Amino acid sequence: MKASIFPLLFIAVVVCKGQNEKCDVYPKDPVIAMGDDIQVLFKAPNNGPCRPVPSYRHEKVFWRLNDVKIAESLYTLVNSTIPAVVIQNFTLGSGKVTCYIDGRKPILLGGTTIKVYFPPVKPTNVSCITIMLKSFTCYWNSGKNASSDTIYTVSRTIRNEPIEYCTSKNSPCSFKTKDLLLPTEIQVIAQNSQGGAAYSDVLNVTNIFSTVKISPPWKVMAEPLNSVELKVVWEKPMEELTEKPVDYSLVCEVRYSYQQGGSSHTVTKKYPRNAATTLELGIHVDRHCTRYNIKVRCALNNTWTPVWSDWSRDTTVISPLDVIHLRLWRKIHRPDKRGNRTVQLMWKWVPTSCDAIDGYRVSLKVENNRTQVPVPFDRAVTKASITLDKEAYTVRIAAYRSEKILSEDTTTIPAAGEVPGLLPVEDAQASSQNGQIHVSWSAPSQSPEAYMVDWSADDDDYSWQETETTNITFNGQPLRLYTIAVTPLYNNSPGQETTLQAYSEEGAPGMVSTVSVLDEETTGARVRWAAVPRRTCCGFTVNYTVFYKAGTGPELSVTVNSTLQEVHLALLRPGTNYTVRVMASSVAGGTNSSVIHFRTPLYGHNFIAKLGTFGGLGVILLLMIGLWCFIIVNKHVLKPVPNPKDSEVLSSWPSRNCQRPLLMPFEETYSYKLRISICDGDGTTPSPAPTENTQPASPDWQPDPASYVGSSGIKCTEEPSRSPPYVWECPAPEEWDRGMSIAPHSQASGESGPVSPYLKNCMLAVNGRGYLCNERKPAPCSEREIRDPQPQRPPPPMQPYISVDMIQKGLVNPM
Repeated sequence: MKASIFPLLFIAVVVCKGQNEKCDVYPKDPVIAMGDDIQVLFKAPNNGPCRPVPSYRHEKVFWRLNDVKIAESLYTLVNSTIPAVVIQNFTLGSGKVTCYIDGRKPILLGGTTIKVYFPPVKPTNVSCITIMLKSFTCYWNSGKNASSDTIYTVSRTIRNEPIEYCTSKNSPCSFKTKDLLLPTEIQVIAQNSQGGAAYSDVLNVTNIFSTVKISPPWKVMAEPLNSVELKVVWEKPMEELTEKPVDYSLVCEVRYSYQQGGSSHTVTKKYPRNAATTLELGIHVDRHCTRYNIKVRCALNNTWTPVWSDWSRDTTVISPLDVIHLRLWRKIHRPDKRGNRTVQLMWKWVPTSCDAIDGYRVSLKVENNRTQVPVPFDRAVTKASITLDKEAYTVRIAAYRSEKILSEDTTTIPAAGEVPGLLPVEDAQASSQNGQIHVSWSAPSQSPEAYMVDWSADDDDYSWQETETTNITFNGQPLRLYTIAVTPLYNNSPGQETTLQAYSEEGAPGMVSTVSVLDEETTGARVRWAAVPRRTCCGFTVNYTVFYKAGTGPELSVTVNSTLQEVHLALLRPGTNYTVRVMASSVAGGTNSSVIHFRTPLYGHNFIAKLGTFGGLGVILLLMIGLWCFIIVNKHVLKPVPNPKDSEVLSSWPSRNCQRPLLMPFEETYSYKLRISICDGDGTTPSPAPTENTQPASPDWQPDPASYVGSSGIKCTEEPSRSPPYVWECPAPEEWDRGMSIAPHSQASGESGPVSPYLKNCMLAVNGRGYLCNERKPAPCSEREIRDPQPQRPPPPMQPYISVDMIQKGLVNPM
């Protein structure tokens, strides 16, 4: 069992040993000098893991530098089997070289990172400082590309013989105290681990005192000298070894700044060698009751450039109180409905940190010399808001301490609606640049003594400044609108103010809130919007641009200046949906309104009006034509039907012998039947023989038997006729107008009757094609009676009637 284990262990050791021989890129992470050439190769041992790769062949190996393929002309082979690449003049700070096998998908074999070191950089700006009898220190500039392993050596040579060296990794480097007062030459040498050296220029120090740096002044103090000056005192610097004041001519510099902020100021003064130990310097006060920070430094006074000592410690002093410059100003707001006005009072004198006063008192005086009780304010308060009526007031403010008035000032408030007679400034304008607002104006003709300028980004917090010049500059917050007022002062009386508005940094204007489309026409529309208020953040509107488009078509635009708030869109398509928006633009950008929609009408108002006009005229014309046609038809076609009762024949006939009714057969569509009785003297009813124009009546027509008694007492009995009644087709009524006349049957006996158009009356047939007439030669009668039958149905649409000639000719079948 043990004998079989040892071969397995040997095989495992051999396999592991072969696997430890890696396929990789060499040299690994080299460091070369800037501009050198380097050869990188790929080693693939026979037992390495990359050998079994089927596609591995050194012909298929390619190289990349920082993921960019290297030109194949730089490829080479080492010992005919190891692929390599030569990179010439390597100037990159660092670069990654990778090796791949070319195939369907490149296979990464390995890589290396090449780093570049820079040769030593020449040190520049070499200078040295001597601390009296203590040390000698030299400084230099190492340069930007100096490597971190650079070592600097400062060589000090006296009388052409190097006597001392100082080594350091950076500037500065100090020497020991040895022969410090002798002339010397200084040179700085830079070296790094890659070899080579860089030498600075030689610094010749011929006068050692030109490098001497003394100790800073001490015991620095400051105190007010008078109302306009501060006195600063200090002691001369001490020599550290001797602990005595420096016995040389000195030049000293005093620097002061305000604790509340602001730039620093420097005052310089020279002092002779025999000057006293305590030195002093006066500073002019430009800010009263202000805390000053003061410090001092000195140097040896000679013809060379001084080497200043370090600054002394800061000392603090409060400048004296100036009792002249208490200033009062006011800002008057618009009156309310009752005429009351809000007035904001502002004053300047001492900062809140100054304890020179106890506080302020403000009093008001009206024109009738009535003075109100003064209102006290704490010294930390610099403004107050009061409410006044319409009258004019004089406001007085006084600063006091221990009930003693130290300073006071007054200003006037005109009555409501009163315009001061003093002129305002001219040509006032405001501009902005680099976050500052610059205001300038021209002096009016009355030559004011000064100007008061106040500004605010809201109606409560005002800043103000008095100036005698015609311009002023102040800092402003970006994207905030400032209202600026310039008021000339005439003998401390305010004139008329001039108001301006400006941004220190302008942005896009506010959004157009109200957009409407009016007067839509087929090819045009009018777009109107409300102007963006000037106080709306964050810029002044210089123009408006109206964008509009139809559906997915191109967007068109019209631009107008800021004084216009409407534009007419022309060349629109009828019956089309449009979208429109308005953009307000400033010098810094633009802001769009919300999008609104509108549709142009398919037909315009003029078209509809013309259509209505011509349509109305057409209807009137049509009615007139219809009326004319009705008149023509009624006159020439629809002649009036004559009334039988107006016939002369009917009026001349006797009615005593006409007692027997005669029934006229009509179509069943008629609503009644007409009975006509025709009798002769003996009461018999003749039966006429049919003619060639007669047609037999309907066989189902049977008259009802009845007896009639005439007015003469003759009784006639109705009997059914043996032969059915006949219907004659009569000529149209037009023939009557041509003079046709039919003589009654009595003419056969030698009697002649009158010719009448009523003798030929027929009924229009149901089919409208002819007239239906019953003709029967009547028997002589002395009396005739016509009775209306009872209606059987509603009246038909046509009017049935009989004519008199039907009675005369016997056209009806008697009963």
